[in-house]
Amino acid sequence: MLNFSEITNTIKNIFEVRFQIVKEELKEEFSTLISRVAVLAAMGFVGLLILFFLSVSLAFYFGALFANTALGFLTVGGIFILIFVILFIIKDSQKVQFSVKRVVDKFVFLFQTKTTTHPDE
Repeated sequence: MLNFSEITNTIKNIFEVRFQIVKEELKEEFSTLISRVAVLAAMGFVGLLILFFLSVSLAFYFGALFANTALGFLTVGGIFILIFVILFIIKDSQKVQFSVKRVVDKFVFLFQTKTTTHPDE
């Protein structure tokens, strides 16, 4: 006959092992998520630098085209205002929100495996 304390110790050990496994899985998923977010932040920063330098270059180009540097910068500012207004108008579009969510999900949760069930199981 099994001793009650042995059974409780076995069950306790099983729960401790399962807890350690879950803890390690969560730690791995969290570190993957943090590294993805860090890469995304770095890409965003570099993208902003690229946008800044291209904007300044475009402003000087328009300035040379119009023979007035200030007018070139105003033109680029107007282009950005136009882009902002378009984005503001479409901000509530379900299609745009779904597309952005899909892209973010694909990038951030790239390595997350999805479990699929087969019909014969």
